[in-house]
Amino acid sequence: MITYLPSYIIGSRFGHCVYPDKVCYGNQPYDYLPLYEHLARKVLVWKFPYELLEDTSAINCYEFPGFRTQEEIRTTLARLFLNVGMGGKHGDFLRSLGIRRWADLAKPIRVEDRACKHWMIEHDVRERKLREPGPNEYHPKAVYGHSTYFQFVWGKPRWHWRFVLRYGYSLTYDSHSCRSSWDIYVDQGGQVLSTFVHKTVPAWLDSVLEPEFDNGWRRQKNREYDLLSPAVDAVFCGDWSAGNSAPDPEELVGLLLAGERERPRKVCLTRRRLTAIRRWLRDDAEAEARRQAKLKAKEAK
Repeated sequence: MITYLPSYIIGSRFGHCVYPDKVCYGNQPYDYLPLYEHLARKVLVWKFPYELLEDTSAINCYEFPGFRTQEEIRTTLARLFLNVGMGGKHGDFLRSLGIRRWADLAKPIRVEDRACKHWMIEHDVRERKLREPGPNEYHPKAVYGHSTYFQFVWGKPRWHWRFVLRYGYSLTYDSHSCRSSWDIYVDQGGQVLSTFVHKTVPAWLDSVLEPEFDNGWRRQKNREYDLLSPAVDAVFCGDWSAGNSAPDPEELVGLLLAGERERPRKVCLTRRRLTAIRRWLRDDAEAEARRQAKLKAKEAK
């Protein structure tokens, strides 16, 4: 049995926790998937308004959202509980649970599940390769992981959790990187939630992703990409006509290298921009040289 305090969830999420340390850090659970499932089941029995458990006031939402971190779940629950005493569907739903006034937020919600100190919600799969091509036969080279998330799924034969791996082309190297992505997933089935999260999901990831003996280089390349993308955005800011959506950074560089000069996407190679691009290429070449030197040193040992 896990005990949750709605008032604590609100206070800790928005930085105004008034509970003593013993309550905040000793008695409160760290896992919010069981509470979210508890409320999701109540929602389904109530009126099927999926948007009640969205972080924002979504309209015409036809499925529960996916969660990548515990913080996303806690934010969603906190925003729900902040609707105590208010009108609308959110307020009506809380009243159906017996939460009518602010004082009711101090009443515990007990969920039948096993508490864990650390739930493995976040998984680093970005740029990790799939062992086999994904189910989309028209994109056999889209074999790089992008992100993962947990999602509560309603449907026959039962309600359950699903763990989704989103994959596609390489974010760092491939020109298709921002165009499309696809999903593969594993379902909870008849397992208890803790077993699904801690055992089934890690084992499934190991079965669908290639083994990784040193992920330091991959993480470094991801950090470099994260720094490079906003830099390209800044350098090429304003190069598209008013009323047209901004191209992706990769598209802008591609148009530049291809000599594209047609409107409405005129790309101008100024001296400042050329210097910036040369600096990025030099830095990347130096990083690659360092990586090769490390690999040779390892082989020599």
